[in-house]
Parts: sequence; C-alpha cells; structure tokens
Amino acid sequence: MILTENRVEMNTINVAKKKLEMHYAKGVKSELSIFEVANLMDLISNKAAVEQMERRSIFFGFSKN
Repeated sequence: MILTENRVEMNTINVAKKKLEMHYAKGVKSELSIFEVANLMDLISNKAAVEQMERRSIFFGFSKN
C-alpha cells in the first residue's frame, strides 16, 4: 500500500513538473493562470520539504497506518 501511495505522489509531482515545463515553453501563450502555476510550484516545493523532513524524522521507517 505504501508503494502505491509513493507511486501516486511521484506521478502527481512528475505531472506538475511537465505542466510547468510546457507553461515555460509556451510563455505568454500558455493557458495556465498565475494561480495554477503557483499551485503547481507549491506542490513541487512542498514535496521536497516533506521528503527532507522525513529524512530527519526518527519515525521515517515506520508505516503511516
């Protein structure tokens, strides 16, 4: 179950990164609003912050159940 959760999270992050790459490539012709871009950037940066916090946590090896 944990592997599935990690896979879904990584897919979400990868999709967000691809959307941002497409937004950057299109420039002013992008369909994304500034709020959507900010949401995608938050999603990516928060994932990095959570991973860093998990590495420091003493409960990193335990299940989330």
